[in-house]
Amino acid sequence: MSQATNVIPGGAGVGGLTTRTNINNALAAIVSGHGGSSRPSYAVAGMLWWNTSSPSATVWTLNAFDGTNDVSLGTLDTVGHVWSPAGGTVNYALASGFVNKLRNGSFVAWPNGTSGTIAAAATGSPAIAASGWAVQATGASVTFAQVQSGNNGAPQSLKVTGNTSVTDVIVGQRIESSDAAPLAGKVCTFQMAVFNNTGASITPTLRTRYANTTDSWGAPVTDLAATNLQACPNSAWTIVSYSFTANANAVNGYEIEVDFGNNFSTTGKYVQISAADLRATPGVSTGLNASPPVPEFMSTAQELVRSARYFQTSYNNGVAPGTATRAGLQNFGNNGSTGATNASGFTFAVHMRASPTMSYWDGAGNSGKCSRYTSGAWTDNAGAMATLQGGEAGVVVTTGATANVTDFAHFTAYADFW
Repeated sequence: MSQATNVIPGGAGVGGLTTRTNINNALAAIVSGHGGSSRPSYAVAGMLWWNTSSPSATVWTLNAFDGTNDVSLGTLDTVGHVWSPAGGTVNYALASGFVNKLRNGSFVAWPNGTSGTIAAAATGSPAIAASGWAVQATGASVTFAQVQSGNNGAPQSLKVTGNTSVTDVIVGQRIESSDAAPLAGKVCTFQMAVFNNTGASITPTLRTRYANTTDSWGAPVTDLAATNLQACPNSAWTIVSYSFTANANAVNGYEIEVDFGNNFSTTGKYVQISAADLRATPGVSTGLNASPPVPEFMSTAQELVRSARYFQTSYNNGVAPGTATRAGLQNFGNNGSTGATNASGFTFAVHMRASPTMSYWDGAGNSGKCSRYTSGAWTDNAGAMATLQGGEAGVVVTTGATANVTDFAHFTAYADFW
């Protein structure tokens, strides 16, 4: 890229060779966008020019000169070949496909029910509130609940309410390696809508980690250390957003954690979170982001299918496992003889991430039991349900033996990372 050395390529007293050289220089400047490390000396109002050294030698800024100042129109990543308009509201190079790498960012999938309790220092499936979103509390238990209103385009939100002696509340999600790979080594932007009802302004922090090996979270490695997000005034929605460079090891799987701190010491204090988005945004400056991209959400039908890779249930969306209901009971085979244990297969609607942990309930909510239907009548708390063989595509289960009955049960299949 180049800039012309003369405003007028020729003139009185200028020789033909010099004129030709000046014309060639001017043409070179035009076709290369007047690129350089500073505005050309001959710039006039309306001229476009490339700053080839800002924000770096490989990420250039396109400027429009208004006669007084340069107005940035956006940046071009010459290595990643990505154009990012000023403000980062749209990334055209990433516009095809689904770019939000967080599951259930609109908070429409609730396989654990729409409310519940998270025990202190919770780990494992009880920590899952809305699909994909794990809640951890220290000091005492907290409660979670679905709220039928969200923010920033999301239809719903997750509410986490404190308790006496609660000392910290953290909400996070772990992203499978295949989804996290596009983040690796890229400048990424995280955002979330937060409603603060703790009685005072709070400043949550963001921490990111990556899996030590592919989708293995036994010893996660900190990438972005706990970093302050925007302050969240009381009784108001705030969009918190931060841009950072994800480690190349994000290809192993990536984790986002938002720590809301020691602000939940009564049952009257809570936060709501909604509209969560994490995507690669090459060319965006790192640090607090006042103009994050418009968050992207799947439809409810798409999100339920996506979430089912990690948590499937025979209960309706939003119905807590163990609820006494026969709606959605699954047929686990017909016993044809007495005194024999019968096995039957069951195929999942969506292949799961890994062989899942299975749990079963009968229609009355009895754990590990099935309901039986014979001669027009139901019998609950009947034979015991057990997994004989499990896999990503389905399971083989056994039920107790009673002749000429059909066994039904509810199930959950859990294959998330917590």
